[in-house]
Amino acid sequence: MKLKNWAYSLFRPSCVLYDKGFSEVRKTPAITTPDKSFSPDIIAWSNMVTLILDAKSGTPQPDEDFNQAKEYLQVPKETLTRFLEHPVNDVEVILLYLEENLREHAPREGLLSKLALEPKILIWALDQTAGQIRLFYGKHSNSDLDTLLKAGLPVNLLPPREIFIQPDSPLSMLAREVFLRLMQLAYRSRNKTFSLDTIAQELEGQVFALSQSEEKAKLRKVIAMGVRENLCRPTEPDCWELNLVFANPEAYLNKLNRLLEQKNLETFMQV
Repeated sequence: MKLKNWAYSLFRPSCVLYDKGFSEVRKTPAITTPDKSFSPDIIAWSNMVTLILDAKSGTPQPDEDFNQAKEYLQVPKETLTRFLEHPVNDVEVILLYLEENLREHAPREGLLSKLALEPKILIWALDQTAGQIRLFYGKHSNSDLDTLLKAGLPVNLLPPREIFIQPDSPLSMLAREVFLRLMQLAYRSRNKTFSLDTIAQELEGQVFALSQSEEKAKLRKVIAMGVRENLCRPTEPDCWELNLVFANPEAYLNKLNRLLEQKNLETFMQV
């Protein structure tokens, strides 16, 4: 999630893009059209342009990355206007990569050859050494924005952790976030019981499903995982209790960390 949080930090108060009019931003929004649902990492908008941003792991996957960006561009502007409650006229899609992952010639050039025919899809790159995000490929329709990104925007290399999970997060990652928050809540309140509503309150502001029905189904799967991993137990219908000993939090944290022992999960969390 680090790359997403780096990008999100560009739009926070006192940052350059915020001061340039991008004061409205949504993280991992769930956008539904009659044909499909989408959840880009970030949507930020001003009176000039709406930016749809996706952070990408690893080296570019030319076909996959380009096709996803094209789908975002094809979302009707009327749908975006209703969703954002703000008139949407111009849309640009940003693909954000770590700059080091753009050095491999074949995947980079494969993607650039596709973008040559689509000026509304641009590439930003994060240079961790320089501590900045810059425009790597393309041209923003707004000249001020284009100038800023070509020069590079400084980023906080320890950005606030605003994005924890998203709709395509592995279920084990969602489970760890849920039970970590429930553990923290239990210590604050000295109460180990919880319900689905408790979890929903703790995850407020985080988008981890594309619909309410999917959200409830995911949370029930997370609780089932918690029961299986001895993190909690049912006490009555739709009510559970953490298997937490207040005097020994380390044992519970060790069980939580075991949820993340999956192949490729570390890479997913980095991006």
